[in-house]
Formats: sequence, structure tokens, C-alpha cells
Amino acid sequence: MNTQRYLRYGVLLVLLAAALWVIIPALGRIQALLSYAYPHDGLEGTLLFEARLLRSGQPLYQPIELHRFISAPYPPLHYLALALFDLLPGPHVFWGGRMVSVLAALGVAVLAALIVRKAGSPWAVSLLAAALVLSIPPLQLWGTRIKPDMLALLFTASGLFCAMQAIAPRTEQAQSAERRAKNQEPRTTETR
Repeated sequence: MNTQRYLRYGVLLVLLAAALWVIIPALGRIQALLSYAYPHDGLEGTLLFEARLLRSGQPLYQPIELHRFISAPYPPLHYLALALFDLLPGPHVFWGGRMVSVLAALGVAVLAALIVRKAGSPWAVSLLAAALVLSIPPLQLWGTRIKPDMLALLFTASGLFCAMQAIAPRTEQAQSAERRAKNQEPRTTETR
């Protein structure tokens, strides 16, 4: 029994070490991308400008005019979050907007851990899942830019988590009914 316990703790320690091995370099890359004081791509400034228009009371979705074009191709929720976070003081003009994406990426990682945990895995495996999500290069790229992608992914992961929450009670009921049925099966005895 003790050998099994030690083996289990050993496996959990290996999983935690793997999570640290993956997450530490990823956090370094994320920090470097966040501290860059210039736009990573052409849309960061555009999205920030559109959020500031919204905050000043101007409509985002306007008719096309000759000398005034506002792209605004995304739903307004990202612009609203961006307008609020743009008020946060930071080391550069893009800081607040990038925080929207960073927080959404962290939310995706937390939801990944909760989903893995809900599926029946131990917490160490759940932490490894969160670390793996944060180490995915596209997540690091979009999670450190002013883009609506991470917020959209957060809503997608939230929907998956809610679906698992809704399904789990039914699954647990079905499993307990199955166990009861197995225990109540008539036992056959041989008669001569």
C-alpha cells in the first residue's frame, strides 16, 4: 500500500515538474511580448482608436464617408472591455488593451484546468493542462496583443465548461443507476 502511495506522489511530482518546465519559459516570452512598447501589428492601434471613439461617445458602426472610415469589424464587447482597460495606467499606451487579452488567456488556462479536473483527473494533471495551454505559441501571440481572439476563446472555453457542468450530473446519475442495476441483477443458481 505504501509503495502505491509513493508511486502516486512520484507521478504527481513529475507532472508538477513538467508543468513548471513548460510554464517558466512561456511566462518569460509573455512578459517580453507585453513589455514591447510599440504595436505588434497594424490592428492594435486601430482597435485602440476605435475603443477610444466608443469611450468618447461616438458610434462605432457608422456609414462610410469619404474622409472618415472606421473599420470596427468586431462585436462591441471587445471594444467596451478595451475602452475600460485603456484607462489603466501602464508603461506604454498599449498596456491596458493587452491586459484584456492576457486576462482572457489566463481565464482560458483556468477553464482548461477546471475542465480537465471535471473530467476526473487529479489537480496535478489539471495544472499541467493549464501550463500547456499557456505555452501554446498561438495563445502567447494572441494573448499579448490587442485582439478580440482571446476574449472569443474565453467565451468558447466558458461554454465548454458550462456544457460539462450541465452534462456531469446526468452522467453521474447514469453511472450510479448502472451500479445499482449491477448490484440488483438476479443471481442465477444452478438447480438440479
